Amino acid sequence: MLLVAAPDLWSAVAVLLVASAAFGVFKVAVTSLRHRLVPSDLLGRTVAASRTVVLS
Repeated sequence: MLLVAAPDLWSAVAVLLVASAAFGVFKVAVTSLRHRLVPSDLLGRTVAASRTVVLS
């Protein structure tokens, strides 16, 4: 949606870079939080379940 509103190529590139960086930070934060909250014996199952939900 933001790319449609971009008036030229450089602003579209800037939007893509910022969105990609924000997604990377979010992904690291979620993974760190999951590792902190989930017991180690359930971590593999939790990661597999989240990948199944996200990639489906």
